[in-house]
Order: sequence, then structure tokens, then C-alpha cells
Amino acid sequence: MDTKKIIETRIKEATYEVNHIYDYDYIIINDNFKKASEDLCSIVRSNRLKSDYQIRKNLDLIKSFTLKNFIF
Repeated sequence: MDTKKIIETRIKEATYEVNHIYDYDYIIINDNFKKASEDLCSIVRSNRLKSDYQIRKNLDLIKSFTLKNFIF
């Protein structure tokens, strides 16, 4: 069981987060662990599909494809 100090700290942190809700790109409400876990996985997956990440990860492949299509 959590101590009174730990509970107070959690409430303080939660209050801060709620007061800054518009600063976040994603919001996960952890009232259902399975759903919250799935939501978190979805966020990670979606970020890995962003163009910046994919370009860095697959730059050689992208370069080879674009060069083959533009060489005359």
C-alpha cells in the first residue's frame, strides 16, 4: 500500500498534467490497463511510421529506389 506522501505526490503530478492537457500530443487515460497499454503501443507504432523516422531508418533503400528511377 502506498504511503500518504506517495499518494500526495501522485495527486500533485496528476493535477499538473491535467492543467497542462493542451501541451500534450497524446493523452492516455489509464482507467483500463489493457486499453491504455494498447493505446501506448499505437502511439509508438504511429511515431515509427512518421516520414522523418522512416527516412532516417531506410535512407539507403530510398536513395537506391529514387536513383534507379531518375537515371536515363
